[in-house]
Amino acid sequence: MIAATAPFTRYLAVPDLTVYLHASQAELARRMRAKHDQTRSDRDILADPGLGDRYDQVAAADPTARHLQTTGRTPADLAGLVMGMLPASARLG
Repeated sequence: MIAATAPFTRYLAVPDLTVYLHASQAELARRMRAKHDQTRSDRDILADPGLGDRYDQVAAADPTARHLQTTGRTPADLAGLVMGMLPASARLG
């Protein structure tokens, strides 16, 4: 996965914070069943249980990585948690 993203790093902005969202396989399957406009990418996520491990490899090499478990949380919960990760100066709007 790291090799797959390497060609893009020279022109991508360097982030201050990267939030990696995690969900259990059961939660991911539940969400995808409820999604009526599934794409091939959505189906691939469910078909590839090792995908999370590859994202973890990317995150392990990312000094800006923060992890957030999404299982059992609402979008509002998650927004509040992400906002809490931002420095106060970024929250001033």
